[in-house]
Amino acid sequence: MNTVSVVIAAYNCADTLERAVRSALMQDEVTQVIIVNDASTDNSADVIERLALDDARIVSLSLPRNAGPSAARNLALQHVRSDYVAILDSDDCFAENRFKTMLSGPSWDMVADNIVFMCEPDMLPQNTLASQNVELTCEKFIEGNTSKGVRVRTELGFLKPVISTAFLKRHSINYDESLRLGEDFDLYVRLLSKGAKFGLSLSIGYVSFVRENSLSGMHATEDLRKFYKATLLHHNMLAHDPQALRAAEEHSEVLRQRLVLRQFLDKKSQEGLFGALVHQVFRAPSDVVPIFSGIARAKIRSIRPEIANLHGQILLSEESLA
Repeated sequence: MNTVSVVIAAYNCADTLERAVRSALMQDEVTQVIIVNDASTDNSADVIERLALDDARIVSLSLPRNAGPSAARNLALQHVRSDYVAILDSDDCFAENRFKTMLSGPSWDMVADNIVFMCEPDMLPQNTLASQNVELTCEKFIEGNTSKGVRVRTELGFLKPVISTAFLKRHSINYDESLRLGEDFDLYVRLLSKGAKFGLSLSIGYVSFVRENSLSGMHATEDLRKFYKATLLHHNMLAHDPQALRAAEEHSEVLRQRLVLRQFLDKKSQEGLFGALVHQVFRAPSDVVPIFSGIARAKIRSIRPEIANLHGQILLSEESLA
């Protein structure tokens, strides 16, 4: 049986951490649950200590100062002793028999299952036997995170695959600790650039709880800038794969336009609309149209709030695997 180490970066998550940890411990394949306390200011440390006393599989680590999920996960990766690594966010949970389903098929360097989004932990989904896994290429993965024309993002960067520990160690790959946005996407692209085989199925195994105050929706402009810069590095990594390189260049351009819009809105909050427009015209007039297109899209989204609409939705469909 393949073994799995579950990694949880814990920051101010005392109210959700136990649910996440219990969902990992109920999996037969899990030999470690490595929890890294990222300098929490609530009573997360007490929760971690109590859980660790209950189960010897729990490894408790801590950082002296808040360094973000990438740094916390990198610390955990140094302590992994299993065949595979699985990331679990501290406010999410696994479905029953998740790893039994994921690891029952062909051997992959990475294998991901479907995600269901929930607002409340009312009725968690039961996992089913996996549909046959299909291979997710680097090109398709990047395209799944890029909106362009009629193509809609399927947010494949949200996927939480199990990753071969041997592959990570063989290629010395870990998280970019400068990133607090897009850190998973960046890691997956770097794994794929090294030839990782990525299997994907529609079987539901990961439950993501959607909250209006989620940290994932509270990123600063600087976080977006660092993510954009990280994607530029992908271009050289993918020079050997023209299709993936084209997708990476498109993705970087979409991120650049998002960054330009955020910078414009920051300027507007400081100097007003007229001042921001004058600054933009002198700085980069060609970006004025993308800025106002982005503002229009944001207005449309605000008319139909996304949080309530996400309840019970899944990330992947047959169409997204085609």
